[in-house]
Amino acid sequence: MAISTTKKKHVFVKFNLLQNNTVVGQTIAMVESLEAGQSWKVQAPYNSFSVKPDSFKVTEINVIN
Repeated sequence: MAISTTKKKHVFVKFNLLQNNTVVGQTIAMVESLEAGQSWKVQAPYNSFSVKPDSFKVTEINVIN
């Protein structure tokens, strides 16, 4: 969970989904209009029927104020 100290217009977190250290998919979590002092529970959906990751890696964080 992250807590914002200033208002953020958009926040994006991109992930690689890994299985045995091989990329098997990607996903993204985002939030809009995150106010100062608010927290955000990061959730990034993926299709668990077709992708079976055993770990993940954050590949990019993009913040637009």
